[in-house]
Amino acid sequence: MTRTPADDAAESAGLAALERRAAGLLQDSAEGLDARLRSRLNQARQAALASLPQHSRLNLAWRRWVPAGAVAAVALLALMLVNQPGVSPPGAGAAPALVAAGNLDDLEILTDKDAMEMSDMPDYDFYEWADSEAEGT
Repeated sequence: MTRTPADDAAESAGLAALERRAAGLLQDSAEGLDARLRSRLNQARQAALASLPQHSRLNLAWRRWVPAGAVAAVALLALMLVNQPGVSPPGAGAAPALVAAGNLDDLEILTDKDAMEMSDMPDYDFYEWADSEAEGT
């Protein structure tokens, strides 16, 4: 037997109605308790909590802070991964390094759209050879 979306909708509507009815009955029964019975129930609850060992209460308090600690640890780890000292994202420090080194003239030459192409220079082969020799030594 295959289920259809109509079957799922009818089932969820039935569960919602059951949930509303159960919640209403529970609320009515709690409101119907007299003050003396409510007081006795509260005293029994307080006595049960007082009889718990101290380490059990600390354990409950510790468990309450575990999700917050996990979120804080993940946030700290993400922050550490993003802001590693001495490591910058690719291309993030290229322009400031040129400016810091005082190479503004070189930067202007490289970014000038109207500049002559290096390969159009008459002595391009010489400059290419000189560069390869400089890298080799």
